[in-house]
Amino acid sequence: MENEAENYCLVAIHHYFQRQSNF
Repeated sequence: MENEAENYCLVAIHHYFQRQSNF
């Protein structure tokens, strides 16, 4: 369970950074 939450966080952060970079 913990791993899943961490994965989700990492994915969200990655997407957020990607979006910021795109902008």
